[in-house]
Amino acid sequence: MWKIVSTIKCKKLIEYPIVGFDPGKTVGVALVKPTPPDALPLGEYKLFWQMYELQWPGDLAKLELLVKGAKTLVVEGFRLFPHQKYNLVGSDFVPVEVIGYLKAQAQARGIEYIEQLSSIKTTADDDLMEKFMGQPLHLGGHARDAMRHIIFHLINRYAKGD
Repeated sequence: MWKIVSTIKCKKLIEYPIVGFDPGKTVGVALVKPTPPDALPLGEYKLFWQMYELQWPGDLAKLELLVKGAKTLVVEGFRLFPHQKYNLVGSDFVPVEVIGYLKAQAQARGIEYIEQLSSIKTTADDDLMEKFMGQPLHLGGHARDAMRHIIFHLINRYAKGD
């Protein structure tokens, strides 16, 4: 588990906690919890991040705990494109299984579910992530990708002020 603290200026109240997922046999998980709205000047939040890499389905109980306490789930979706068909022959499509589990949990618990394309990784690149987090990140793998999805969500929903 990695812990990072950063500050974000927002135009809307952040509904928290937000949990991001990069599904697969190794499930990348990022969890963000902002400070209470009255703890900092209006429109500023200190964000507390935790990142994990869990195994599917071995860490199912841990995944369930993370989902249970969430207000929003942000999940990297899975799309099969024609150019991938030969690479995925015989695949058990674990990401699809994890996504189905997360969708079902969100629906059963009344949790907001947001699915994003994997292509956001080019928008939420390392430079943007480090700028957003306010520090260099020495973290790779699936947890970092889960964090990308949360950052993309926060920027689109809260920092732009739609």
